Amino acid sequence: LRKKKGNGNAPCTLTTAYERKRERNLLEKVKSFIQREILSTLKGDIIGGISVAFVALPLALSFGVLSGAGAAAGVYGAICTGILASMFGGTKAQISGPTGAMTVVLVSMANKYGLDGLVASMILAGIFEILMGLLKLGKYIRLIPKPVMVGFTNGIGVLIFISQFKYFNMSPLLCGLSIVLMLVLPMINKKLPYAIITVIVGTVVSKLWVPMSDEFVVGKIDLVLPTLQLPNFLAMNMMDLIQAGLTLALLGAIESLLAALVVDEMTGTKHDSDREILGQGIANTVAACFGFLIGTGAIARSVVNVNAGGRGRMSGIIHALMLILLIAVFGDLAAGIPLAVLGGVLMGTAIRMVEYK
Repeated sequence: LRKKKGNGNAPCTLTTAYERKRERNLLEKVKSFIQREILSTLKGDIIGGISVAFVALPLALSFGVLSGAGAAAGVYGAICTGILASMFGGTKAQISGPTGAMTVVLVSMANKYGLDGLVASMILAGIFEILMGLLKLGKYIRLIPKPVMVGFTNGIGVLIFISQFKYFNMSPLLCGLSIVLMLVLPMINKKLPYAIITVIVGTVVSKLWVPMSDEFVVGKIDLVLPTLQLPNFLAMNMMDLIQAGLTLALLGAIESLLAALVVDEMTGTKHDSDREILGQGIANTVAACFGFLIGTGAIARSVVNVNAGGRGRMSGIIHALMLILLIAVFGDLAAGIPLAVLGGVLMGTAIRMVEYK
């Protein structure tokens, strides 16, 4: 009887031992993942994420205003895409968010289709990027010649500059001062957060000597939980929306992969093109469903992150969390930023975008 009882318990004992071994292996994999993906680069990622947040905030505000969707849409777009693209993308140290090239195209679409059409085209753009990533089309996008991309970037810079004249006219003094600061400060020290310094100086000058009325400032940015803002696709021209979505998707993929190449060169790593496009698609689809601006990999912000020590995915996530903190703490102050100052920031950015050689 004892022998039978022992044999009867053997399968149970073997199963329990197998389950324990599997649990230990899973735990070891989790520990290894945390060590490799988070802890090994956490110190540099914290410094990099915090540093780039001060660069990203004024740009997100500016691009939100430029798009017509509002400053809050720009900031929340930077937060949403910053987190999700870092989690799912193929370039660990890359920072994502609204960019000048993408925003210029969004402006034309908002003018043509209205805000509902803009949101619909952004959602489709995210879906198309997901499909491009799943179909492994990243290697083909990288074949676009560099002269074509330089010409494209220069053209975008010119369009951004021209589009800001309406803000220049609000206050030539504040806008001109902002342009000068955006160009001079990087010459003094490239590590300076010149965009945020420009915004602070411009706002202080406005408060002291050039007061602006309420319609000429950013306005209050509420820190609220986002709600879905899905448009009625059936009430729109789907062919137009599909064309717009494809345009945004291709632009986002190209700009993200260009930024990824820059990060690779600086860090000695190699990105995954298909995963990068897939991650951008996930981030943009989610952002657009809540009415936020979609984004791409941002070269300037990624460079700031890497130079500050950022090497891992946590840098992008920390940058987004820092943006939430900045809005929570300084939201009331941000409400008083003159639009002329943000226009100057974008005009200075546009001048720096153009390659003259």
